[in-house]
Amino acid sequence: SRALGSATGRVFWSGTGASFAATRWALSHAGSTLEMTWPGRVLNSVTEMALGAGVSWESIRPLWEQLSERFAAGAQGPVMFFEGLSVSPSGIWMTREAPILLMNATKVVQGGQ
Repeated sequence: SRALGSATGRVFWSGTGASFAATRWALSHAGSTLEMTWPGRVLNSVTEMALGAGVSWESIRPLWEQLSERFAAGAQGPVMFFEGLSVSPSGIWMTREAPILLMNATKVVQGGQ
């Protein structure tokens, strides 16, 4: 979708510390992480407010799953992936984004840290 920005240059990340590296790479290579898109920025703000008000991550997670699925499904060309510490096998990258990219035969390039 247009709200999620360009279909090319999408950057994914998972694990502790990977967000910073992914964002830095995206900014210097005309790419974008989900959190850099308009819907991602809005959901990030909602998430921060909700968590601050005591709402559990498990209550918010389905919103991130849905947006992440759309971001992955709309990717064209190779995408970058930055892996941080402690990538969870039950995290959104492993359960939602990576399977969609694999299903669509999207090339995933491992980013350096």
